Amino acid sequence: MSDLDSDSTPDEAQVAAVDVVEPVEGMEPPATSEARTELDWRDTVADPDLRRQLDRYNSVEDLTRHNLALRRRLSRAVTPPDGDADEEELAEFRTRMGVPENPADYEYDPPGDLPDYLADAGNEDEIAEMFEVSHALGLTQAQLSGLLDWRFEKLSEAGEQLGHQMTRAREEAEQGLRREWGRDYDRNLNLSRRALRDFGGEGLPEFLSRARVDGTQLGNHAEIVRWAANVGRALSEATLEFGGEGGGMSSEDRRTQLTQEIHDARAAGDGARAKELDAERRTLTGRLYGKE
Repeated sequence: MSDLDSDSTPDEAQVAAVDVVEPVEGMEPPATSEARTELDWRDTVADPDLRRQLDRYNSVEDLTRHNLALRRRLSRAVTPPDGDADEEELAEFRTRMGVPENPADYEYDPPGDLPDYLADAGNEDEIAEMFEVSHALGLTQAQLSGLLDWRFEKLSEAGEQLGHQMTRAREEAEQGLRREWGRDYDRNLNLSRRALRDFGGEGLPEFLSRARVDGTQLGNHAEIVRWAANVGRALSEATLEFGGEGGGMSSEDRRTQLTQEIHDARAAGDGARAKELDAERRTLTGRLYGKE
């Protein structure tokens, strides 16, 4: 039978060895009795500090019960190993703390509604790397899950802020170009898109959507749009050989001429000719403005 289960009364040495400073939570000792017998069991303790502690208890039974509860609590406590602990002690401590044996034993499912810009943050390789780091730091499953939840929440908040910033930058760029180009805004914008489409290659639109300067996508940056419009305009205004040998006019002049000829054909009742001229003008308009 262990010493904790014994019903015998402790001797003076056992009583003096009890070191209880505060009562265990949830187990308050009974109030001190005002009336005590002349032969108080506390009188056997001469140390004043110990005697003050014993005054919290009305009997040896109360003291023993409190001491037993305290020892049970201490038996469940996990004490961090000191600097001289060996690998076995460290492994036992990690196990008692709830750290998985291997990084692959962690579990975590990223949120299912991640936006495109967070796709890399939620892939398997990224999560596996987080498992490795967490295991090296001795994190429990609960700690790792909480950390990753916080990480994705912060990334989502940053992404929303970036989206608002990009929208605001795009709107400011558009307003500036509208003020600069006036009624030619739509025409210049079509010229810009045409130049980027015809001479930029397949990868350029994707690059311009991903690359950013001052929070603005390059594809929406006023300087890029303005430059591409100038390229498109220069190409559209290249001289075409209209009007005979040695003569020529610009595409814009030819379009104006076609418009007048269409009106003249319709006035003369020549619908077929007007239709033919209109088809030519539509083709030329597409070359000039990027649309028919």
